[in-house]
Amino acid sequence: ITYGDQSNATATTNAVSVTLYRNGINVTNPEITMLASGTYNYTAINPGNENYTGSTETWFLTVDKASSALNLSASPSWSETYGTETTVNCSADNYEIGPQLFRNGNPVSIPDTATLGSDIYDYICNATTTQNYTAPTEQQNNLTIGKATSTCTLTFDKASPQTYETAINASCSCTNPE
Repeated sequence: ITYGDQSNATATTNAVSVTLYRNGINVTNPEITMLASGTYNYTAINPGNENYTGSTETWFLTVDKASSALNLSASPSWSETYGTETTVNCSADNYEIGPQLFRNGNPVSIPDTATLGSDIYDYICNATTTQNYTAPTEQQNNLTIGKATSTCTLTFDKASPQTYETAINASCSCTNPE
């Protein structure tokens, strides 16, 4: 079976009683439970009586690790313009996996919220195997921050045309604060 599935270990006998053990510990019969991944030794013991001989039966239950998956997402999107705050998130489909998030090879917090400069940023989300889950497939994507468009306006304090030697003041303003 796979982690997350219930197991049902049941021992029966045609004699008076049977005791069920898992890894040497007495358990209820039947034992219906969800076990961590691993191999378990189940032993049923029938002590017998004056009419029946005793008997012992052993079998093994293997609980395989479950698969897991990661999700790497960006908000508002994977392609934005300079000045836009972005949030990159990395999450797993179960509580046991602890994902890690990297930007350009350096660890960052989850989520990674920032207003980044114009560039392409490589994000990687990964995680390792745990007791009950296999290592999920690494997720990768590029966050592209494009250059913002700058607009400049030139204004004069007097309208055209003007006569020669008239003082005219010009002013310029741009949308780019840098």
